[in-house]
Amino acid sequence: AAQLSTQPEVEYAEPNYLYHVTRTPTDPGFSTRQWNFTALDLPSAWDINDGAKNGNIIAAVVDTGVTTVNQSFTFRTWNGTAIQNVVVPFAVNPDLAASRLVSPQDFAFGGGAVVMDMVEHGTHVSSTIAEDTNNGTAEAGIAYNAKIMPVKVCVGFWEVQFTLSANGTRGFAPLDSGGCPNATIAQGIRYAADNGAKVINLSLGGAGAATTLQDALTYAVGKGAFVAIAMGNEFEEGNPVEYPAAYAATIDGVMSV
Repeated sequence: AAQLSTQPEVEYAEPNYLYHVTRTPTDPGFSTRQWNFTALDLPSAWDINDGAKNGNIIAAVVDTGVTTVNQSFTFRTWNGTAIQNVVVPFAVNPDLAASRLVSPQDFAFGGGAVVMDMVEHGTHVSSTIAEDTNNGTAEAGIAYNAKIMPVKVCVGFWEVQFTLSANGTRGFAPLDSGGCPNATIAQGIRYAADNGAKVINLSLGGAGAATTLQDALTYAVGKGAFVAIAMGNEFEEGNPVEYPAAYAATIDGVMSV
């Protein structure tokens, strides 16, 4: 085309490119709720790579957990007058197949390979990353062929309440109970890197530097992982610097959002 354009009798010359219809998900929530996906032009990205199409990408969600079992568990809790047993049912997200949840680990509540999300945050994050797409259900996921590694490093009100009651403490835990200890987060990051996660997502943070986390991030990228970390939702409060996202400036392979 460039050579033809130099000819005096040719007005212009260009390749006759073959375009394609942009892939738009059939999930009902995509057009009504996921305006951010359109703002990021994800349909065009999916035309290039169909949602991590090779299916061998593992994204670790280091968070409040992603429920991995369809099972009920009995816990002790305070009912206002006494401590009693309650049966709590858990279920795998119906829009994220259990077969796509790999190498789960709980470092915050009970331990082991059975993970339960009692807060919903980890479930929300994992859905944004990898929820099934074009299945006519709920919303779309960004990398909808990727696998999710549920790594529980945070607890909320219910984990604290159940623990207090199991130890015989009468009364309710504060509603804002819970959190994500630095040492536990670091443990989760290292576990994810050691078990094949090529993407590690940390939608958590707070004030104060922590060498424990800095070292864990350096370790993870040294194992070939890419780490995405939220800088927080406090724009209206002056956008305070949060950790571990602040370490992204000095560690190649870590991104602050």
